[in-house]
This record gives sequence, structure tokens and C-alpha cells, in this order.
Amino acid sequence: MTTLAFHQLCCPLGAPGRCGVRLSPIGTLITSRRHQHSRRQHRITCPIKHAPQALAAVANDAFDREQSLGASIRHQLQRVQNVLSSPHDKEIFAVAFPAFLGLSLEPFVNAFNAGMVGHLGTHQLSAVSLGSTVFNSFAFLFSFLLYLTIPEIAAAAAKGDDDEVSRVTSHSLWVALGCGLLTAVALGFGAPHIVAALKPPEPDVVAQAAQYIMIRALTIPAVLLGFVSTAVFRGFKDTRTPLLGTGTSVAVSFCLHVLLLNVLHLDVAGAAIAAALASCSSCCVMMGELVRRGKLRLRHMATPPPLAVVLPILERGAVLSIRNMVSFGMIVFASTICVRMGSAFQASFEVIRQMWMLTMPFFECLGVATQSLCATALGQQDRVAARQVLNRLLVLSTFLGALAGSAVWLLHEPLTAFFTKDPAVVAHVLMALPLICAVCPIDAAGSIMDGALMAAKRSNYMSAVQIVGSAVQYCILVGIASSGKVDAFSVWAAIKVMAATRILGGVFGIILSRKSPYSNRHAESSPVAKEVATTSTATSNSGGEGSEDTPLMAASASSSAAVGSSFNGGTADAVAVPQVDTSQSSDRAAAAATASSTLSVAVAINFGVATAGPTVIAAAGAVEPVASAE
Repeated sequence: MTTLAFHQLCCPLGAPGRCGVRLSPIGTLITSRRHQHSRRQHRITCPIKHAPQALAAVANDAFDREQSLGASIRHQLQRVQNVLSSPHDKEIFAVAFPAFLGLSLEPFVNAFNAGMVGHLGTHQLSAVSLGSTVFNSFAFLFSFLLYLTIPEIAAAAAKGDDDEVSRVTSHSLWVALGCGLLTAVALGFGAPHIVAALKPPEPDVVAQAAQYIMIRALTIPAVLLGFVSTAVFRGFKDTRTPLLGTGTSVAVSFCLHVLLLNVLHLDVAGAAIAAALASCSSCCVMMGELVRRGKLRLRHMATPPPLAVVLPILERGAVLSIRNMVSFGMIVFASTICVRMGSAFQASFEVIRQMWMLTMPFFECLGVATQSLCATALGQQDRVAARQVLNRLLVLSTFLGALAGSAVWLLHEPLTAFFTKDPAVVAHVLMALPLICAVCPIDAAGSIMDGALMAAKRSNYMSAVQIVGSAVQYCILVGIASSGKVDAFSVWAAIKVMAATRILGGVFGIILSRKSPYSNRHAESSPVAKEVATTSTATSNSGGEGSEDTPLMAASASSSAAVGSSFNGGTADAVAVPQVDTSQSSDRAAAAATASSTLSVAVAINFGVATAGPTVIAAAGAVEPVASAE
């Protein structure tokens, strides 16, 4: 260290601080740098009157550098904090946690029930899997009752019009009852023909699957009524009351499966009866809660609604039903391929599906929160809050999806052993399970994207996206069947194509589209909306999740072998208001970055189209029955 006289500096005054100059405690200038360059070899003598300016410049330079470093550190810490927490976390938790409880009960109990059926034999598990797929494909056609009821209820609730809430509820219940009765008759009488068209190679699988479908068909009206009752409570951002219905169905299902399978030894018929009674019990509980809480006034149910009211519901529902037929038909097509490969292949399909369903509650509860919170924010014309909630939910869902997939893979050995000990089935399961676990993060993000689109009432766009995805899936499955290279991995990989389609459709429809309701090109948040969006929203005292079949919403079909499919709810209207928001570019860029990073992780499951499947496979002549089938 070199000590200089007070009036001597080692650098020109025009560039103070470059040599680390400071003032010593005794009033001299100190530099810790050696004088290596030629300029420093010649001491510069300056008048003492310039020393204060030099010292001030040196001090200011050091202070500015320290300030800049501190600001950079604070910025990085803020970014970390934004990832770890958000002002919206409290209201997300208030909606998502009760939904998680309701959604997690069913998959675990259904997995337990499937395990009991699996230990009856591979053929029994194959029959229940096939019957559940057919049953849920019919029930899934009417998911529009869930989608379309939520926004109407949310709008009526926002106005505080209890009478309107009751009228909307009664209209939806009448539509559900009518559609349910017609479907029950058609499915009950057509069950043998439907199963025969799928051509399982084992005769006992054909007989047991048809029996299962005929018993379950009786409960189609209860399932559709459950859709409506769940939608009504979700319209009030109430995810606790349906939890009561779910708990009832789970308890009934568990007890009856043990009684009918292990005590009375009714095999597949016992599994169907247990699932049917569980659906009915849940429906009764939910309908009772609607009346008790004043959401439904019995005078509005006295007479059916006029056609002028029913037809608009059916017209809007037709678009969603077409989407459902196309998307769920694809899983029937995939199942048809598995059926023709033998009962072990079909049983492995069911085991993989049950494991996948175990992961779904972890992110489907966030899908429920997306529908509810984004719908509320858009209904309050608060697009900024809606984007913030959506971005936060994308981050959370991707993380939880990765966590759930990792957990299933770590536990895959005991889980597989729980369902079956058949070596052929286990081999098929292990072939596809790594793919299922790897794409869980994309499953999660796809659920959030669908929920955001439904919250914005963009159901037609979402339907178009899923139809395109199903067409791609169909082409891939036809190619697989024609080439004869059918295995568990290729079938599930084709199914997972829908995930990428859902994510890409969400990115374009939500983030990049100029028509996106989450864009602030045309609307500005009101102060009241901002206050509401940034404070926690108390969930009403009524709670939760629907019947055993009602939550096809999140993933499950009610019985021991139901096909899971996630439902996304609707939302309140968003009315455009003139707006100026300078944060738009950064918000959209952040959302795009979130979606892009999510897309790179994996893909989501949806279910797709099938009636042409048997014909295509038969024409190709490529798939021959093996000892076991899906």
C-alpha cells in the first residue's frame, strides 16, 4: 500500500477512483494499487484546492458502485421470491386445497378397487377396464353441463340474485335428467353390441364387460346430475361442499367393493354394483345440499323449462360434445388396439391408467383454481390479475406435476405389485410407465391451459385445438396398427400427443393471440378489482367435490377401472373496457417464457376418437390377438 501526500494524486483528476484511491484516517490519500503503468510512474502534483473535488469524485464513484451492486442483489432476491411466493398464493390455496382433498380421495380408492379386481384375475381386470372405458365415454359426452353451468351461476352470484341462481340450476338439472335417461336406455340395450364391436379375443371378457356396462348404465342420470350440482358450487368458488359428496361416494364404494368382491364373491358384477351405488349416494348428498343451502328452490323444478331455454344450452353443448366424442373416441380406439392384443395388454393399460390417475389430484386441484379464480378476475374486468394468477398456477402445476411423476416412478415396484403379479402385465407396464412419469409436468400445464380457456369462455377454440390433436393421434395410431409395431409404449406415446397440442393451443390462444381475454390491450383493471384480486378470497362455508362419477372432472371414473379425464370449468363474463397498461409486454413475455419452459418437459393425456378404429385395424390386418389384451 502506498501513502501519498494530501496534495498528490496518482491519476488525473478527470478519472478519479480508477486506482482505488481513498482518504486515510490521518488525512492522506491511500491507494492499494501498484504504480505499474507509465502514467502512475510520474506523480502529478495538483493544487491543494482541487483535492476536495477529487475526494468527492472518488467517494461518489465508490458509493455508486456499491449502490449498483446492492440493487442487482435485491433484484435477484426479488426474482427468487416471486418464484417461491406470490400475493395470490393464499386465495389459490383456499380454492385448491379442498379440491385436492376431493380429487385425491377417488383415485386412491379407485386404485384400491382396481387392485381388488386385478387379484380376481387378468380377465376380470380387462373386462372392468373395457366396461369403464365405454361407460365413461358416454358420460363424458355431457361434460358441457359442467362447463356451461359454472359461468351462468358465477354471473348470477355476482349480481346477488338467488332466484336466478335457482332458475339456472333447475334448467341445467332438467337437461341433465333428460339426457341421462335417454343415454341410460341406449347404453343399457346397446352394451352387448358395443362390446362385440370392440372384438375382445376372450369370450369371458366380452360377457363380463357387457354385464358391467348394463349395470353402470342405470346410473348415468345420477352422474349427469352430479355434474350440474358440482358446477353450481364451483360457480360460487366453493370446492368444499362437493368434497362431502366425494367422501360419501368413496366410503360407499370402498365398503361395497370389499363386501361384494371379497365376501359375496360377485366378481365383475359386484364391482359394477358398488360403483353404481356409490354414484347414486353421492348424487343424493349433492342434491340435498343444493336444496339445503338455497341454491335450488323446489318450485323451479316443478315443471320442465321451455324449449326456448333448453335449446340454447344444447346448441352450445353440441360443440363441446363433438369435441368430447372426438377426443374420448381416441382412447376407445387406443383401447381397441389393446383389446385385440389380449387380456394382459388390456390389463396393463388399466394399471398404467390407474397410476397416472394417482398423479392427477396434485395438479388438477390447480386446474379447478384456474377456472374459478381466472373466471372471477375476468368477470371483474381485471385482466392483469387474471394473467398473474395464470402465470403463478402454471409454475405451481409444472412443479407439482414433476414431483408427482417422480414419486410414482420411485414407488412403481410396490404399486405394480399391488395391482397385479402377472409377469406379462408387469412387463407391459414397465415399458410405458417411464413415459407417463416423464410427461406429468406437461399434463399439469395442459390442465391449467384448458382451465384458463374455459374461464375465458373460449370453449369453441379449445374444442378446435383438441379436435386437431385427436386427428394427429388417430393418424399415429393407424400407422402403428398398420405397421404391426403395437406395444404399450407406442400406444401411450400416441395418446400423449394431445398434451403438446393442448399446450401449444393454450400458448397461442392465451398468450400470443390478440383476441386473448388475458391481454390488456383493451381493458384496464379497476381499483376495486385490483383490491379483490390481490386479497385472499374466502371460500364459502359450503364445500367441495362431487360424486364418484361426477369428478370425471379431475380424472376419474367412478369405479375400480374408470377412465380418467380432466374437466375444466367455465367462468364469469369478461367485459372489455378501455385500458392502458405498460406492463403488457413484460407480462406476455413472462407468460410465454413460462409456457415455453413447461412445454419442454413433456406431454398431457387426453382421450380420443374410435368408432372407425376396429374397421381400420381389421383392414390393415396388422394386429393379431395375443395371450393378453387391453
